[in-house]
Amino acid sequence: MGLHGELRDAVENGRDEVVQVLASYKAVPVEVEDSGVETADLLGGGSDTPDFELEKRGVEESEDDHLVDRQTRKLVVEALGVDSSEECEQVVEELERHDDWGAKA
Repeated sequence: MGLHGELRDAVENGRDEVVQVLASYKAVPVEVEDSGVETADLLGGGSDTPDFELEKRGVEESEDDHLVDRQTRKLVVEALGVDSSEECEQVVEELERHDDWGAKA
């Protein structure tokens, strides 16, 4: 099924399963640098909420490589409860300590 499919299923089953799937693939959320596109402003209001991407640890990536689509990424970040850089760092630490870390990487 792969990471994308497993994450879609995991989101329906709750945070613990999302954490398990991400850890098994060594996939972690990372804050995305400002892309220069102010989408929040285009929608009628600014937002200080950072944007997050998922990346695999230990794998070189190209800029065009996305582990999952935007909708799945948004669902995963919501399931993890990540709204800030600090929360992102805490989730990364949790993932790296998980018993299944790297099981499918």
